[in-house]
Amino acid sequence: MSREPRIRTVAVLGAGVMASEMIPLLRRSGFRLRLYNRGVERLRAVAGADEVAATPREAAEGADLICSVVADDDAGRAVWTGPDGALAGLRTGAVAMECSTLSHRWADTWARMVEACGGLPADAPVTGSRPRARSGELIMFLGADDETAELLRPVTDVLTERVYRLGPPGFGTRFKLAHNLLAASLLAALSEALNLSDCMGLPTGTVGEILSTYGWASGVASTYSDNMLSDRHDQIMCRLGLIAKDVRYAVDAAREHRAEVPLGEAADRGLRRVVAEGHGDLDMSAIMRLYSSAVAVPGTAGTGPSDARPFDTDRRPRRAL
Repeated sequence: MSREPRIRTVAVLGAGVMASEMIPLLRRSGFRLRLYNRGVERLRAVAGADEVAATPREAAEGADLICSVVADDDAGRAVWTGPDGALAGLRTGAVAMECSTLSHRWADTWARMVEACGGLPADAPVTGSRPRARSGELIMFLGADDETAELLRPVTDVLTERVYRLGPPGFGTRFKLAHNLLAASLLAALSEALNLSDCMGLPTGTVGEILSTYGWASGVASTYSDNMLSDRHDQIMCRLGLIAKDVRYAVDAAREHRAEVPLGEAADRGLRRVVAEGHGDLDMSAIMRLYSSAVAVPGTAGTGPSDARPFDTDRRPRRAL
């Protein structure tokens, strides 16, 4: 006889791109939901009236699992700590699952705070597109002990295609930072290759087709090259500001652990610049806006050479959009 699942009521903190797709999946799978988001309007599209809590603490009270999916360390502190934070409503033995991409320092601190409150911490950042989140096919990087990982299985079976167990609490976050450092470096390299092709007068539509079909760059190019070349960045898979934050956390971790990441540092400089120029709320394909040449619509030729070097902090690209 199978055991009755221990997780029945789930509190979800956040209503961004990933959380807004995870919430309906959990509801359809029979979990009772308690939902909190700082902006209530964003919750209205995915929440029932009886599911919305006024504070993270209210959402957490009585929940078997508290799942946070927020933007960064500051947002994490806001929903977990303080008199109205979720930790104040965490019951002994409940699972706290942090699906946000955080700095490794805050992830470690958060896990210790959960344990001090009698909870079971699991840092479980996820990766995957919005459609994969909608269909329950995210990939999860889990840091948790054996008991907690087993308790989470009814939930992770609903939300994910696969769970990679990386180690104890904090290790899921460590790998997610390395993962996103690679992703951002590839994205930056793609934008650089497209810009170089354009500057040399190549037909950018053909270049985009080749890179999307063959070779090492095919995965990232098939997803992002069209939007880069046509300067369309309103279909948000991941906001540029969020991937910039992830890279900043990764570079900080590398410095602390004395790991050399020169490519990551270059991507960090470029991302910081394009966010500072006001493009942080666009999709991360907007990293292309670093470059000075006017990117051609696919199928047309480029505009000629440029000496702009967007990852050089001593020079400013001439392109202004």
